[in-house]
Amino acid sequence: MQRLTLVPCFEFQVFGPPIQEVTAPARLNASIRAWYDAVFGEGTQTEDYLCRQGPCWVDVRDLAEAHIRSLEREEAGGERIIISAGEFVWNDWIEVAKSLSPSPVPSPSQLARGYPGFKPVYTVHYDATKSVELLGMIYKSKEEVTMDLLADFSSRGWLSNRLQTPAADY
Repeated sequence: MQRLTLVPCFEFQVFGPPIQEVTAPARLNASIRAWYDAVFGEGTQTEDYLCRQGPCWVDVRDLAEAHIRSLEREEAGGERIIISAGEFVWNDWIEVAKSLSPSPVPSPSQLARGYPGFKPVYTVHYDATKSVELLGMIYKSKEEVTMDLLADFSSRGWLSNRLQTPAADY
């Protein structure tokens, strides 16, 4: 008889393209909606909000992979594992979106202005070493996740609609 050992995997903000049917940005789950709002200038855009350190983040596909690997690898049994691709401030995501080339965003003016050149100081670091050593995780970058999210939003028609529809209508 094989024994099953549970492995608590701790994650914080989870980003990445949604696989469920989502009809509008307002229907996104909380973490992806917060990402969308920050990158496209919806809601709070103060320096304090965009430049204050958030928790750590992870792509949803990496999180799923970590859960699978934690069940497959006996050495992970009984461990508590932080699943994190790193730290962030919301302004990081705006800057990454602006830097993509080619960009899936039809017009750069669709992106939030943010605080260009702001260099965050991360005061809290979540040590994800166990996830790399025990689970062999290699996390997606902010650039990859941003490109995938923007491509997903584009495929849903949300980016072209932003050129025609005022933000207040979302």
